[in-house]
Amino acid sequence: MPYCPVNIIEGSYSQHPYFQDPYQLHVFLTIDQESQLKNIRERNGVEKLEDFKKLWIPKEEAYFKKFPVEKNSLVISWKYS
Repeated sequence: MPYCPVNIIEGSYSQHPYFQDPYQLHVFLTIDQESQLKNIRERNGVEKLEDFKKLWIPKEEAYFKKFPVEKNSLVISWKYS
């Protein structure tokens, strides 16, 4: 990446150890389950919501259990409205 005063790298797996922690600040956004599901439903539709509930959310939760992403970050909780 070319130099930039601020680069925002986002995504569930952006703090994976593979990347060897090149960041100066870690931010972890969290959301309550009801808001998370509402957000996914509005963004992706009801059919995709079921995919998220069965596959993607459990995989993401397993990742967060395995790696201390939240523990090493500034944690921000938000509610989708």
